[in-house]
Amino acid sequence: MAKYRILALDGGGVRGVLTAVLMDRIDKACPGWRGSVDLIAGTSTGGLLALGLGRGAAPSDLVGFYTGAGPGIFKDTLLDRIKDVGGLVGAPFKSETLEGVLKKLLGKTTRLRDLHPLIVVPAFDLDDTYRFDDGVKSRRINTWKPKIFHNDASLGGENNDGAELAYKVGMRTSAAPTYFPTYGSFIDGGVFANNPSMIALAQALATRAENKPRLEDLVLLNLGTGVHETVIKGSNHDWGGAQWMPNIVDLVLDGSMGVAKFECAQLLGERYCRLSPYLEQRVPMDSPELVPQLIRIARRLDLSRTVEWVKKEWMEG
Repeated sequence: MAKYRILALDGGGVRGVLTAVLMDRIDKACPGWRGSVDLIAGTSTGGLLALGLGRGAAPSDLVGFYTGAGPGIFKDTLLDRIKDVGGLVGAPFKSETLEGVLKKLLGKTTRLRDLHPLIVVPAFDLDDTYRFDDGVKSRRINTWKPKIFHNDASLGGENNDGAELAYKVGMRTSAAPTYFPTYGSFIDGGVFANNPSMIALAQALATRAENKPRLEDLVLLNLGTGVHETVIKGSNHDWGGAQWMPNIVDLVLDGSMGVAKFECAQLLGERYCRLSPYLEQRVPMDSPELVPQLIRIARRLDLSRTVEWVKKEWMEG
């Protein structure tokens, strides 16, 4: 059977500009490679990139999204800091600016079913009801749970999100706790899948389309938003909420990425490739002033191994 090609894009706030620049460079080195992609998955900032690509934006256009809109999205005024007590009782950034930017990028009326190819975007619903079966009895319960938005038309009824507005899906996947308010009842999908590779793989296998792929048909390129040295020094930390809070969001967002990498590498072998640049310093997700530096890093990065993989595993056959 023909190869089934998946592009998976990590979360990471403004570090998503790394992903956009890297895709632009791969475009130049491997013309036409994205034209054969079957599924694009993205979480948080990666979800915004996936939605933008699905609507036809080029990676170079998406670089402009970060350079142009980043400072406005992550703008925290003195009045806001006073109102939310420096972020202790309220999110430092408001949703309205990001929502306006996404309406321009994705369109006010664009729905997931209007995007191409298959788009997969994780978010997390804090207030939902679903059918639970504990092996004894099936019942409906109220609980928070992951939500995977997608536009796979082969999965009908409540299993298809084609009618969802694209910009609203973007808002849901990028509502990072402690940074932005919830969007409705949704928060950032990065709390459980900052690297969406395994979700993408599972969604590809779940399709009911006539050309349903097998595991051995899948080829997956996973682009990250950079890795920096991170450690909590010492041992035996007898900490409470106040001590953990400065680190807990990064722990949650970073913790799932290595797991997905390991799982995909074991399942796909050489058909899985992950690229995530090394960063010499920590780059917070809300630091648009560092975007020019991130662009320079992405432009200077040696892509020879990734380009070789794309040509061999992605484009051949």
